[in-house]
Amino acid sequence: MSELTEELRRENYEILQILNNAKRYSMRTLQGRKMLFDHKREILTHLIKEDEKIHSTLKSAVNSHPDLKQSLEMFETDIEGITQFAKDFFMKYTSDNTSKELCDDFEVLFTKIIHRIEKEENIFYDEFEEIEKEEELLKNMIL
Repeated sequence: MSELTEELRRENYEILQILNNAKRYSMRTLQGRKMLFDHKREILTHLIKEDEKIHSTLKSAVNSHPDLKQSLEMFETDIEGITQFAKDFFMKYTSDNTSKELCDDFEVLFTKIIHRIEKEENIFYDEFEEIEKEEELLKNMIL
């Protein structure tokens, strides 16, 4: 396992803990909202890091990995849309908001992030590690 994917898996675990705790307390309570909004920077930073490091690497490797192209095409819209949805969510709401719309949007955010984590950990991180290994082998062959 690469250092990057190991770090991302740890962060995924932490994000899942945050989301599950926020959901358990609910967005109707200040404790639930604070649980989520106090960690918004970590959540957004993590999503952006995955987009920039994992997804961009995978996209650039599509020509040499035809199977990867199909996986990316199937999930690309979902994966990329989640980061923007999360950004919009955190711009729209604060921990002071108590609206039903916040509760509904949190449920959507929760579900989208859970699904993204499942896809990344079960598909994209493994693909990323394979590409990393290949690049390392090529680099060593050139040297």
